[in-house]
Amino acid sequence: MKKIIAIIVSFCLFSQCALASNINYVKETYNGGEILTTIIDSIGNEVIITSKIIDGETILSQFVNNELTTMCNIKTNSNKIITTKYKNGLKSGYELIDSSKYVSKHEILNNSELFSMKTRSKDYVGKLTMVTYDPGYEYNYGIKAYSEVTGVYDHVYTINGFVGEYVTILALLASAISVPAKVAAYFIGRLLVSASISIIAGKLSGAIETTVQSTNTHYDFHTYDIITNHHEKLSGVKYVITDTKYLKYKDQIYYEDFCPEQWGKTVLANELNGRLFGFNYFNVVSWY
Repeated sequence: MKKIIAIIVSFCLFSQCALASNINYVKETYNGGEILTTIIDSIGNEVIITSKIIDGETILSQFVNNELTTMCNIKTNSNKIITTKYKNGLKSGYELIDSSKYVSKHEILNNSELFSMKTRSKDYVGKLTMVTYDPGYEYNYGIKAYSEVTGVYDHVYTINGFVGEYVTILALLASAISVPAKVAAYFIGRLLVSASISIIAGKLSGAIETTVQSTNTHYDFHTYDIITNHHEKLSGVKYVITDTKYLKYKDQIYYEDFCPEQWGKTVLANELNGRLFGFNYFNVVSWY
């Protein structure tokens, strides 16, 4: 279920859009969950979508003006979503949704990458040096990293006439095709604008029916302690939008987990320190 949660970078829809849904993506938490989207709709409602993992299952929650309205439980290794409705803080109803009825994915290996992928060895990414200030462990240490492409796939995502709540379409996309919820938020938020569909109090103003194409590159990210050669492997996916129907978004790139392009990012340094060393206090000295 780890793939459900990953990749967030900031973007906002054009505020001058006639639909006037101003959507901002921020790295914050709310009511115990990580915020995926914060929306101020055209009539002033604030809609917050959060994500959290409980017992290995992903829970997406929708709050309208600080009141919980809908919770979607994405079942592990299943296309089923349990949707719970709330009114005035109390449960008001349940619905079991089969995500495969609304969203599907077609995946093929990218033939143009097949030969190079088979012959490609691990590519050197760089060297990271750090210094720890933990009591009794004050010294410099470092990590060297290599990347390896493990697969390149062309994906076509299809959404079949869904009408309902914003949080539900995010859950459907995440469940049906195992796309991370944060990537789902990118796709759906932008597609709604392209399709002239607004979000009012957490609900879509019309049915969304479209396809989106992307090329997804899967990586293994190999990291080594430069002194002991202790090895840790991280994985990630790079999504590149290739759909010519949405020229505004063509060639835009999103990342899930850890990819070579994230070399030099603080979040990667934190992850590598935790996996290879576990120091509580440290600073980055340099990235090579």
